[in-house]
Amino acid sequence: MADLNLPQINVYDIAQKYGADPFAEFTKMPANVQKPWEGKELSPKNKQNMIEYELKRGNKRLEDLSQIISEYNEPLNDMYRFLELNKELTVPSGWTSKPIPNWINQTRQEMDSIKSKLAPRMRPSGSGTTSDRDIALYLSSTVGLDKSEEANTNIVAGVQKRADKAVAKQEFFNRYLSANKTLSGADAAWAKNQDAIMRIMYGPKGTKATFFQETQEAPLPPLIQKYLNK
Repeated sequence: MADLNLPQINVYDIAQKYGADPFAEFTKMPANVQKPWEGKELSPKNKQNMIEYELKRGNKRLEDLSQIISEYNEPLNDMYRFLELNKELTVPSGWTSKPIPNWINQTRQEMDSIKSKLAPRMRPSGSGTTSDRDIALYLSSTVGLDKSEEANTNIVAGVQKRADKAVAKQEFFNRYLSANKTLSGADAAWAKNQDAIMRIMYGPKGTKATFFQETQEAPLPPLIQKYLNK
């Protein structure tokens, strides 16, 4: 099974090393969007007050994104543990299927316990705007004993990609706010450029996750090998 945490060289790390900003083009405000204080006759004090207000609002949005990111950590840890256990119970395609023996029921029980823990945590607390919640843990299903190793692996990889997207969005919004002193137009800029931004941060696949690729030559897990050889 592929390593879902396989590190990838990415443009972001290289650019940061040499003091470049690979986000510079993307953090420009959309052509049809103005800063809230532009085009208005404001005193210097009122303009500064408006800038401070926009910065405060922007920082609150960043805090909401941080909360969403934190909501991924524990479920992902449990999902990776589930995959470790799942690997021990999986017979690769092409092998004769046999009932799982009682002596590995403990593994199945732990997997079932993990699924029971995951279910109530699959929906976030509700922080952030609707668009932010869209990238949180709104999933119709999670890992389970009733699914194949391939299906479970792809579910976890999908959640990992959503977590990576949340991190990338926070990084982008942070840089957009720093460049423009407001998040006006940030959602439109993110929607237009998010794929490119994720490739900058995570490499060509735009995520740290590596999705399942089945290999017929994969060795049998030790527990299954022992059982089949009886």
